[in-house]
Amino acid sequence: MLTRWRVWLNDPDRPRLRMPFVLGIIAVAFVMQIFDPSPASRMLLLGLSGLLWLSYRWTRSLQHGLSFSRGRRYGWAQVGDRVEENFELINGSVLPLLWIEIEDESTLPGYTARRVESTGGHSTKRWVLDMICARRGVYQLGPMRLRFGDPFGLFEATRDYPTSETFVVYPPVSRLPHIELPRGAAAGVAQVRRRALERTTTASSVRHYAPGDELRAVHWPLSAKHDQLYVKEFDLEPSGNVWVILDLDSRVHVGQGADSTEEYAVIFAASLVNAMLAEGRAVGLACSGSAPTLIPPSRGSDHFWRILRALAVANLAPDLPLAQFLGGAASALGRGLTLVLVTPAVQGDWLARLVGLQRQGLAAQVVLIDPATYAGSGVSEQAAMGLAGRLAEAGIAMTRIQRGYQFAPIFRGKRQGRQEYVIGATGRLIARPTEE
Repeated sequence: MLTRWRVWLNDPDRPRLRMPFVLGIIAVAFVMQIFDPSPASRMLLLGLSGLLWLSYRWTRSLQHGLSFSRGRRYGWAQVGDRVEENFELINGSVLPLLWIEIEDESTLPGYTARRVESTGGHSTKRWVLDMICARRGVYQLGPMRLRFGDPFGLFEATRDYPTSETFVVYPPVSRLPHIELPRGAAAGVAQVRRRALERTTTASSVRHYAPGDELRAVHWPLSAKHDQLYVKEFDLEPSGNVWVILDLDSRVHVGQGADSTEEYAVIFAASLVNAMLAEGRAVGLACSGSAPTLIPPSRGSDHFWRILRALAVANLAPDLPLAQFLGGAASALGRGLTLVLVTPAVQGDWLARLVGLQRQGLAAQVVLIDPATYAGSGVSEQAAMGLAGRLAEAGIAMTRIQRGYQFAPIFRGKRQGRQEYVIGATGRLIARPTEE
């Protein structure tokens, strides 16, 4: 019998007694009523027993009649967008719900659904929570736990909602200053001075056959006319395909939060990928950091969102210097493409690796997220100018992005504000976005 009582008390589906000392008072009153009956002990025994029973039944009724739901307006957001969630609390019991604590374990920075609510019997309460997303990343919304009880605070029940959803906050995509990117040597349309036997779209000249030349390059009509073999030479043409290399070595980044070289670099990389894809180029991403990423060049909206998600979770790490990262990625970068390196590193110890990639057939350009414009960074203006000079000697152009650069977002608009409802001329209710 004692074991069954203990199991009943520990049943998680039953209300939990918050004040066990009440049972002790009832037991004392019961003993007093047996050995020394009096109106006071009888009133105390009956009053506390009745209150305990009423509190239990009240909490049990609420437990059976309560339901809760949450739903967000958008499945994803970008930094600067508004995330909005709708909550609904339904009390199906005839008894009022005088207090309920809503606990939320969401990981989205600055956002929580924690609150205390109340509602009457057979009633529904709805509310909306919203906030502006300030930090990119992949976060979790939920799980949740509801704690509620009777008005006297004797019993407490819980309702768990263990389901959680992933919520992605992508970096913003902005308009960029005009950057004339070099083009690597591969399939394209413009001619260069070098010649190749690989088949491209244009053949520029012919020459005598040499041992090792492929037979498919032989110009058969000309060979038959002169009674000796001639082979075609093709133009080695500039490629529009781009590799974006993002340096996330924590030892070279400065600043905090949105005002940091890290965020500037990520925003620039995302914006450059969007701009190049809009031009019809194939774009790939290689970034160091806590989770090194290598996404080969491709096209299409699915590829864009794949890169944007990788940038959403990209974080700094100190154990992969840029020179080492370039050396390790050299074989995967291929030949004949354009490489855009986004970095705040002015020391230039990575320059030799970049020149090696140039010799491999990659056309390179550097975007310097200038750390010299950050107070206390320890980087001088002369260091940035010195890097520009060394890059110029190697034939590599450099673009400087300074602190305070105004990124103008592209994918903004209706997600920024709420909707307001107005009555149209026909009497219909029309929803339209509001500006904030």
